[in-house]
Amino acid sequence: MKTLILAAVAAVGFASTASAADFDSNVLTTTVETGILEFSASTGVDSNLNGFGDDFMVGAKATVLSFGDADVAVYGAIAEVAGDELSVLGAEVVMTYGALELTGDAAYVMVDDFENGELVLTPSAEFTIPVAYDLDLFVGAGYSWNATDDFAKLGGYGEVGVDVMITETLSIRPSVVMPFDTDNDDLSAAMEVTFSF
Repeated sequence: MKTLILAAVAAVGFASTASAADFDSNVLTTTVETGILEFSASTGVDSNLNGFGDDFMVGAKATVLSFGDADVAVYGAIAEVAGDELSVLGAEVVMTYGALELTGDAAYVMVDDFENGELVLTPSAEFTIPVAYDLDLFVGAGYSWNATDDFAKLGGYGEVGVDVMITETLSIRPSVVMPFDTDNDDLSAAMEVTFSF
């Protein structure tokens, strides 16, 4: 869902109007996984955890096809970002080669109605380094283009963090995200808590 959040934010230009200080625009996410389904809720907060629920996204994703080292998923979400109400429909292909994960994401981000939307394409890559049985380090990057506007550049991100498995059903994923090619290139933090059943 990270690509989904990035696509929605980029589509409304939030990256260019965000705050002007490092770690003043951060994302908290809760994800529930069960079988082929994934449900996720995210909200933005500042460095003092203010603004909880002002900007948010709630979505669901389903893996519809698996072949070899690749999975294909479809997803949908509703969100409010910088005062704009959004709806998102998308699909992603995730290919895994050992520690390397490559993702191709296509999201149709709509403001108000289906006819007022933009197709955002985001390829991304993530490399994972196992440190211990229940701890992995990861580094990732992605970049978005608006395909409905002559593939206008929307900007990208780099991310570094850790995956920590607390129990068989609970894991946390704190990270630091650095946007680039946007009007706001300030660092932000992300924290995802995942429940797997």
